[in-house]
Amino acid sequence: CDSHFNDTRQLFWLMTKIGNGTPYLLMFPILAGYFRWIRGNPSLSNKMLFVFASIAASGIMNSILKFVFGRYRPYKLLSDSLYGFTFFSFEGAATSFPSGHANLITALALSLSLVFPRLKYVFLVIALLVMTSRVVVGVHFVSDVLFGAYVAVLITLLVHRTFEQKQLLPAQS
Repeated sequence: CDSHFNDTRQLFWLMTKIGNGTPYLLMFPILAGYFRWIRGNPSLSNKMLFVFASIAASGIMNSILKFVFGRYRPYKLLSDSLYGFTFFSFEGAATSFPSGHANLITALALSLSLVFPRLKYVFLVIALLVMTSRVVVGVHFVSDVLFGAYVAVLITLLVHRTFEQKQLLPAQS
C-alpha cells in the first residue's frame, strides 16, 4: 500500500510541474512575435499577448498577496507544528497563500479557453489536475489553491475586458 501511495505522489509531483510559470512567461511573448512578424497574423499575435498578459498580471498580484499573507505550508504544520499566517514574509515555507501554481494554471487555462473555446474542457481538466496535485503533494491547503485560482479568474477577466476595449481581441458574444 505504501508503494502505491508513493507512486501516486510521484505522479502528482510530475503534474505539479505543469504549473511552473517560467516556460509560459517566455513562450507566449515569443509566440506573439512569431505570429506578428513572421506569420503576419496580428490576430493570433494579440491572442498570445493576451495569454501572456493574463498570466503575468495574475502572477504579479498573486506574488504580492503571498508576501502580504505569508501563510505556512502544510508540511510545516506536520514537521514543526507551525500553522497560520506570518504576514510580510519572503520565506518559501511561509508563502503558501495563495497558491502560485493554481494561480498560473487557472490564468493560463481561462485565457486559452477564451481564445480557443473549443478546447476549454481540456484546459479545465489540466488545471484541475495541477491544482489537485498541489494539495496531494502537501505544499498547499485547499484554501490556498482555491484563492489562487480565484485571483487568476478575476485578473484574467479584467485583462480580457481591457483587450476587448482596446480592440485587441474580438468581443465575445
